[in-house]
Amino acid sequence: MALTGDLEYSVPYDKNSYSGAANLFRLFSNIVPIRILYCLRQKGRTLSEISKSLKLSPGDILPWLSALQENGILVSRRGSRKIYHHLSDPEIVRSLDLVGRISREKLKPAKLKRPGSPETEIKTAPIKRRPARLVS
Repeated sequence: MALTGDLEYSVPYDKNSYSGAANLFRLFSNIVPIRILYCLRQKGRTLSEISKSLKLSPGDILPWLSALQENGILVSRRGSRKIYHHLSDPEIVRSLDLVGRISREKLKPAKLKRPGSPETEIKTAPIKRRPARLVS
């Protein structure tokens, strides 16, 4: 890193790492997979345990578990009778913690200015959608 007037940052251009990061952000654009990861933070759990913890139906959780597993974020292991889902790397949750902290501390909520009315904060309802398959 060279110092000449302004700081010059060396940002390596690696298309694969950028597209991988973009895929992760796309996957985490819905709150359900984030909640699943936090649920699995301490230990592996079964689908029914995750469902109870998040108060969502197994049918709402299963597609997200599949997407997280296909993208290498989760691993699943069969126990004696049940399948346990675990984080493949605990650093994933630490990364989510960092992004959450930045969004709380640094980012301002979006504002919408409507004609004839004062500025109002945009309130969006959570989007309920099935996860798309991500291509690496």
